[in-house]
Parts: sequence; structure tokens; C-alpha cells
Amino acid sequence: MSTAISLPQFNSMFTHAFNMGERAAPPPSASATEAFQAMAQHSRMTSPKPPETDAGALISRMASSQDAAFKTVSDDMLYMISNSAGMSMQQIATASMQVQLETAGMQVDLQSKLAVVTSSKDAIDTLMKNQ
Repeated sequence: MSTAISLPQFNSMFTHAFNMGERAAPPPSASATEAFQAMAQHSRMTSPKPPETDAGALISRMASSQDAAFKTVSDDMLYMISNSAGMSMQQIATASMQVQLETAGMQVDLQSKLAVVTSSKDAIDTLMKNQ
């Protein structure tokens, strides 16, 4: 079902919706406008400074080390698979255990890092709620 509305009705509804039912704010005074223009013309811009901490570098190093661990495990696994034809059962079992231990160690490392990140996030959430 459609209803035709006139242009003045549409403008009225649009203005009411755009202003959320309130009147439009009055324009700023001439003195406020002049003061703003003076501040804009004589502003003191400073060059951006690097952050005081190396948290970004720390996170980058952690991500790089985790990536290297994943690469090591996958390389060892691919080596074992590609060379298994020439290995004895004892060598295959040893290589398999080595890959399993590397995978378990990597998983423990990843879980400990995630635990630290989660606890830090929870502590910050608690601080924000208490303020």
C-alpha cells in the first residue's frame, strides 16, 4: 500500500527526522566564528612522534617467532613424508615422535601466549568497568 505525500509534507518529515524532533541549533555567534578562524590560522602543528613503548615491536616479534615455529614443524613433517621410503621403521617412529613433540611444544607455547593476552584483556575490561 502506498500513500502519496506532498513535497512540503516530505520536507517537514525529513527535517523532523534529521533533527531528531528538535529544532536546529542556532548558528554560532560572529565572535565565536572569528575566534575559531584565528585559532585555525595560527595553530601550532607538531610533527608526529613515535610511540614511547615498543609494544608493537614485541607483538611483531611474538608473531614472527610463532610463524617460524609453524614453519619448522611443517618443514619437518614434509621432510619426514618425502623421505619415509628410505627410512627404517625405527627412524620413521623417531621422526614421527619428533614432529609430535614439536607440535605439542608449539601448542603449549601458543596457549600460554593466548592465556596472557586473555588475562590482560580481562584485567583491562575490569579496570574500565570499575571507573
